[in-house]
Amino acid sequence: MTEYTTGQEHRAPYNGSSAYIRPSREGEPLNLVEISSPKSFERRQTHLHCMTVESISAVSSARVEFCYLGSHHLLVAWQNAVRNTGETIIDGLPRSTNLTLTHKLTFVPAGQPYRDWHETKTPTKVMFLYIDPAALPLHHAAARPLTSRMLFEDKTLWETAMKLRGAFDRHAANITPYYDAVASVLAHELAGLRDSMWTNGGQLRGGLAGRQQHLVKTHIQSHLSRHISIASLAGLVDLSSSHFCRAFRESFGISPHRYQTQLRIEQAKVLLESTERSITDIGMRLGFCDTSAFTKTFRKETGMNPTSYRRRLI
Repeated sequence: MTEYTTGQEHRAPYNGSSAYIRPSREGEPLNLVEISSPKSFERRQTHLHCMTVESISAVSSARVEFCYLGSHHLLVAWQNAVRNTGETIIDGLPRSTNLTLTHKLTFVPAGQPYRDWHETKTPTKVMFLYIDPAALPLHHAAARPLTSRMLFEDKTLWETAMKLRGAFDRHAANITPYYDAVASVLAHELAGLRDSMWTNGGQLRGGLAGRQQHLVKTHIQSHLSRHISIASLAGLVDLSSSHFCRAFRESFGISPHRYQTQLRIEQAKVLLESTERSITDIGMRLGFCDTSAFTKTFRKETGMNPTSYRRRLI
């Protein structure tokens, strides 16, 4: 086991931005999560036989951005994180503007882009686990890909991750076998998480099939300004309303109403940035009954009102 801090490491340029990639060390993943404002965070890593565990702690308040695209799976465990504003972004999933991330997990399969930015409200403490894909047991899902999951809760997975963190915090350099054993358990639990999501037919158990997801997403995106009933969405995929609601939440992690709201706010941001339309016009264009309802929803999703958001762009 190797352990080191990264407060004084060399920084390499990253596409002209303030993020960076630390030079890799032998036995580690080629890419670690890139962090903007690196001086605001303390980074410590421990390398095990099947994964690298990284502890991130904020040493000051700042706007921060985390980016990752690598050959290893990434599990993000937010121990403490409440943001004033921000977004979690994974290709193929609706963006999340949830303000409270504490005790949430995010899983990003190898090769999948991941980005999270926020303005911190409380001291941030997060753990990144980089898992070698070859270390995950195949079980009965040899041909089934792992899928992204954003800001979810899983008590078993969380407790195992925190065991790694607990040993990490104790600087227990003499218990490498324990580290490795817990890491192996976590790898099995991740594989089990994948298996539990599938049936023999290749559909998410309790969730929507890929074709059904596409139909529902396309319909919602095409009718952002309208009230869309659960019954009409359920009818698109031949399900009862109650079954559809459960399946939608299983597939997308949020309710159909919340999904449409998030898409509306994303479109509102585009209109605020790219047009001179009034706040009232944008709200009405996206189906809000009045300016007050639009402003209230926008603030709930982003942490600021539409006028403040537009001013920040100037």
